Amino acid sequence: MTAGSAQALAGLAAGATTVALLHPLDVVKTRLQVQDGCGPSPATRGMLDMARNMWATGGVRSLYAGKYDWNG
Repeated sequence: MTAGSAQALAGLAAGATTVALLHPLDVVKTRLQVQDGCGPSPATRGMLDMARNMWATGGVRSLYAGKYDWNG
């Protein structure tokens, strides 16, 4: 394996790891931003509460919503 190939492979692994770890945080952040805050209290009380609710209702698929086609 050449040095260029090794660097390309390392970059691919780093990018895939970054997406796998950070995409769920982005989904949770987006759901927090769009939740309806018109009631007496918000539906969730922060990122951890939102992540727990998403995990309880939809499992790991809810944390990766929009990233993968789970039906195809």
